[in-house]
Amino acid sequence: MGKAIQSKNFNKFERLKNDTSLKMWRKLLILVEDIYAQLEKSLNEKDCSYPRFRLLFILYFEAPYSAAKLAQRLRVTRSNLSTFLKRLESDGLIIACPLVSTDTRPLYVLTPAGVSYTEELMGFHFTNVKKLQIFKSKKAVYALKTFISLTE
Repeated sequence: MGKAIQSKNFNKFERLKNDTSLKMWRKLLILVEDIYAQLEKSLNEKDCSYPRFRLLFILYFEAPYSAAKLAQRLRVTRSNLSTFLKRLESDGLIIACPLVSTDTRPLYVLTPAGVSYTEELMGFHFTNVKKLQIFKSKKAVYALKTFISLTE
């Protein structure tokens, strides 16, 4: 086998990889991805994806939203979101309400069935959040509180 070719930036990135701040960022990123995976797995038990839960959660607390604002809020493209919205509408969980103003774009809100479904999911989800190992360690909780207070 041949020797791997290294980029001229290899040493620069190798030094960056060992930087304390970047090590902390990498560990935090891995932690967030692990938590996300665990929570998504539990939501799948209720036949709900994490993106679907996020959208319902946002509409529950912050509705009404236009599709454009929802796409911005969720950091997805409008085209990705439109299919998702149509699916939620066909499931009877959201409804598009035309604006009263001169704007022709509808605003999305939860239907009564959507509210009930979201509340059920939130109860299930929050129970699973509390079960996460990271929240069982006083040291970890203290570290997270410290980190959060530094970023506020």
